Amino acid sequence: MALELHDWMAKNGASGEEVDYNRKESSILLNGLGVCVGYAYGYNRLLRKAGIEAYPYSGDGHSWNVVKLDGVWFNVDAYWDDKGNYADRKWFLVSDKEMLKYDTSGHHTKTERTGIIENPLVGGDIAVSERKICDNPIGDVNLDGNLDDKDYQAVVTYINNNGVVNGTFNETCADINFDGDINKKDLEPLWTKTHKN
Repeated sequence: MALELHDWMAKNGASGEEVDYNRKESSILLNGLGVCVGYAYGYNRLLRKAGIEAYPYSGDGHSWNVVKLDGVWFNVDAYWDDKGNYADRKWFLVSDKEMLKYDTSGHHTKTERTGIIENPLVGGDIAVSERKICDNPIGDVNLDGNLDDKDYQAVVTYINNNGVVNGTFNETCADINFDGDINKKDLEPLWTKTHKN
């Protein structure tokens, strides 16, 4: 559900020069236009209506979401994944470390990461004082904060033993290609990710 809503936001929202900057903080759900903060509020509203715990997060000059899936917090930036008529997934379910690594603009600096979740929505239902920490990247199935061969072997065991594994196994982190199934299609991208880092 989180992926479908992310893709819908990125595919259907419009940003950049099309935005009336006097109304930039409105959710893109109102008129389809917005900048990062509008995407964050709109995506947050959709996630919460779907029963998914999520919060918009605003740092210096940028906004995105933190989303809790399968007991794990992730960052999602639907605004940066908006590529016009399609949704990229580079900023979907990433850890704090990945956000800092991928961000060449400086919008996700370490100072920003320790900020607070803000709630400028009038009548909004979000009241959180501290930023949720997103330590686990997709692929970190044993939730130890590292992407390594242990994660790859755990997914191989899961597949070969029809879902039976020993120890911690996070299914959301194991579905690295986001297709809803943990199967051999997840192994190649997981191998690349675990052996690249």
